[in-house]
Amino acid sequence: MSTVAEGLLQALNDTLAAGNIGAGVARSRTAALVREALPMVVVRPRQVGYQPAGAMTKNDLLVRVSVHVRGDVPDQAADPIVQALHRALMADQSLGGRCFQILGPAMAWDDGEGDGSAGITHLDYTLKYLTAAADLGRAP
Repeated sequence: MSTVAEGLLQALNDTLAAGNIGAGVARSRTAALVREALPMVVVRPRQVGYQPAGAMTKNDLLVRVSVHVRGDVPDQAADPIVQALHRALMADQSLGGRCFQILGPAMAWDDGEGDGSAGITHLDYTLKYLTAAADLGRAP
């Protein structure tokens, strides 16, 4: 049995993959992205914060969704993908009943590796959910 956080990450990944966002989607990719694979969206967990609440715990899962692109102006090339992925996530803010709210995004931009035409737009979302205090794999 996996944790509720892992189930949320998979649901977010599946939502983006099915969302016709104009890019491929990968989970926690560790290998370098080749030019032919772009544009690509990579979903990674960042951290979980928690607040005890009796027999349950209120959790905040911070997820980074990174849009990797190439173009003359990379942040402009990423913009329609950013818009499409945000719409896909906001269409069901419970991710099929797995969380009770999605907050964000906070956004940041980086130059990608390569010849200067690569860029990365990072979107940080917070997924709010509950777990049993004694079991990270069980929602109350």
